[in-house]
Formats: sequence, C-alpha cells, structure tokens
Amino acid sequence: HLSRLAEIKPDVGLMYEGSITDIKRLLEIFKPPYIVGVDLQESDFNLLSGLKKLELLAGSFADPVLTKPLPSLPRLKQLVLSDLDKNLELPGNFLVNNKQLERVIFQKPVQFDMSLLDPLKNIKELVIRESGEILNISLINGHKKLELLVLGDEKSDYDLNMIKLPHLMWMTFFNNTTQD
Repeated sequence: HLSRLAEIKPDVGLMYEGSITDIKRLLEIFKPPYIVGVDLQESDFNLLSGLKKLELLAGSFADPVLTKPLPSLPRLKQLVLSDLDKNLELPGNFLVNNKQLERVIFQKPVQFDMSLLDPLKNIKELVIRESGEILNISLINGHKKLELLVLGDEKSDYDLNMIKLPHLMWMTFFNNTTQD
C-alpha cells in the first residue's frame, strides 16, 4: 500500500518518533521534503545524505558526542535540533555543508558557541531556547540578514544593547529583560 501511495505522492513529509534507521525503507520509496521527530546518530549521516529533497529536518541526537559535520543537504532551509542537553557540544564545523540554511532552532544546548553559525550566510531566523551559556554572542551581528531572533529563556541575562541587526523584525524578550 505504501509503495502505491509513494507512486501517487512521493514527496509527502514524514513524522516519526524513533530512530531514523527504523524508517529507512520509507525513505527509499518516498522523497520527503520534511522529516520531523526523528532520533539521529552520527552513523545516520550517510542515510541523511541521500535525502536530496529534504527542506526541513527536525529531530534530536542520540549520540552524546558528535565529531562530523551534518552532511550536505542542498535543499535544506530549516533545521530544528531539540534535546541538545544530551550532547556536550556540536562540532565547530557542524553546519559547514549547509550554508543555505535560513531558519535554525536549537533547543536546550548546554553551551552554544555563536561561531557555529559562521558558515550560514543566509540565515533569517535564529532561535536558541532553554540554553546554558552562549559563547561569542557578539558574532550574532555578522548575520545581517537576521529577521527573527530568540535567545535564551527567562533565566538568561544577555546585554541586548550589543545586538545591531538592521533587518531584525522580531525579537523575544523575557521577564528579566530590563530597559537599561
């Protein structure tokens, strides 16, 4: 039945809560533009690299340490990574193969280094939620195309006066933000 459906509608998005390897067969018959909810491991990067029509990837990593960059996904525009408190840190070159990303969400990073975003020249939306320490925060000003910015949470304390982004249209403020 799924093979027949794939013939009619090969580009359906997939939502699956579990390991992406569990749906490997589905990824062979469908060409999804969206994959949401999957658990990823660095060993899944070969499988991901075959998803040439992928525009949105939303998932979390099961590996406590990643050493390789995300594989090249030429159509990927949105990346949502959740439960990053399970990982010590993403490698500095994690986004180097996907410079075309426009929307990036990082949920629960224990520590986030803004230099990770250096390869992204077209980023328009950045969300870093429930984060621990954010390193090199001044590097945010290098992303002049940013239109939406959400940093931290109610516990965060960042100097918002240092943010100078000409195209910023939306920014989230939390309870502890002062007007000083």
